Amino acid sequence: MSIFEEEDKKNEERVKIPSCLSFFNEWRLCNSSQRQFRHYYIYGTLDQCEQEQSNWKNCLSWKTSKDKEARDSILDYLRKKEEQKNKKASAVVWKFRRDPAKGWNETS
Repeated sequence: MSIFEEEDKKNEERVKIPSCLSFFNEWRLCNSSQRQFRHYYIYGTLDQCEQEQSNWKNCLSWKTSKDKEARDSILDYLRKKEEQKNKKASAVVWKFRRDPAKGWNETS
């Protein structure tokens, strides 16, 4: 075993993948009527929850057979989720004013 393989093995052991139950709960929540109604209201379609289902299947695959591809898929998802959490929620909508707009207190 080379030094690089040993280092990869150490890094692999450091990364803690959440339990498959947490991925199952995400998938179940995605399929809930409340979430589906909200998705339909916003986008006009039902959410297929493909990402959540894929995460759950990949987790099971990783835990049972140590499938590296499944592990990498889970880690990519977790990285993207972390990046999304650290991102700003939305763009700045309002412009800051030092003085009120003209005619703000005039009645029509």
